[in-house]
Amino acid sequence: MKKMNAITFKQTGHVLGIVTRSSQPDTPVTAAEVAAGGYRLRFFEDITGDFIMLEIPEDEVGITLVDYDTRVLYQPHLYIVVDGLVEEKPSIALPSVTRTATHLTVTLPAPVSESVAVWCQISGENLPDPIVRSISIMGTSEHPTSSASVPQRLDITQAVQVAVFAPGYALQVLDL
Repeated sequence: MKKMNAITFKQTGHVLGIVTRSSQPDTPVTAAEVAAGGYRLRFFEDITGDFIMLEIPEDEVGITLVDYDTRVLYQPHLYIVVDGLVEEKPSIALPSVTRTATHLTVTLPAPVSESVAVWCQISGENLPDPIVRSISIMGTSEHPTSSASVPQRLDITQAVQVAVFAPGYALQVLDL
């Protein structure tokens, strides 16, 4: 079967993009080959019709050789690599992010009954480097919850882009 390289966010397996090779198609590329200095992600914003651009740091990029699937080529942000296979995640209900001068809050569409680590990457023109944060949503079977906040030190007047990598959900990129 034909193979392709899924470029992923290493922590969660969210697919950022796909590359194929005509020579050595069954040999994986390296993160350095596709993301030297950072992987530029261009994401279409459905509401405004604009593109949101952000850069994923090279050390946060993973590569997984997967079976060729045209659906993943066309909409990679809807997929997550799990155990070497790509799984489609629904894009109907997605996590949301809000920020204040002191906190960044992630809210999942449904409460969780066990702890879940949601990763966020914050990028902006006024930030020297992207900030990658893990936010733990501490749900339990007795007390399911759907959101969590972490302190943040961003100037509220800055425009930032936030990529949300939540297990079980398609990639969400927001302009805040």
